[in-house]
Amino acid sequence: MNQQHPSHRPHPLAIVIAIVFLCVAAAILYWGQEGTRETLELYIPDPSSDALRSVPVSPQPSAQESADDQVLRVVTALLERSAKAPEGEKVAPAGTQLLSAIVAGDMVTLNFSSRIEDSAFWTGSNREYLSVYAIVSTATQFPGIDRVQFLVEGKELETLGGHIELTEPLTRDPALRDGVKKTEHR
Repeated sequence: MNQQHPSHRPHPLAIVIAIVFLCVAAAILYWGQEGTRETLELYIPDPSSDALRSVPVSPQPSAQESADDQVLRVVTALLERSAKAPEGEKVAPAGTQLLSAIVAGDMVTLNFSSRIEDSAFWTGSNREYLSVYAIVSTATQFPGIDRVQFLVEGKELETLGGHIELTEPLTRDPALRDGVKKTEHR
């Protein structure tokens, strides 16, 4: 008596359904992470209110980028916007470049080109205050980054315009953080 045992191989349709299910699950996980991430913003001086206002970064950095690269991309976007902005919204002299951004613990070290030291730009304490804290607010919006150390060409600097000491890392100014104005693209 020869009895044949039923085959234990899965049906081809079951395999296709399993593959589709896995692809859909992977897509939900991938896009779900992107969708829940907060929109990153540039903080810029608002000369009409002596505060900062924020505008969304476009394009947004990828969540797959390293923290160093994300901060570098967003602060570079701030500098690029500044170069084209009206005078009261500039955060650094034209031509200033961010050479590197290195995240270590709760601090990011921003290393700028020497162009940032152009004394003709740093006129008045208000301009220096809003400009420096626009950079600090932009760089510290990332989870876990609370402090910003400024360097120029790899060296510490004391100040940009003589009003804010930069020898120690800076944190967001609570008065500006609470006073940040949200705005749409202009």
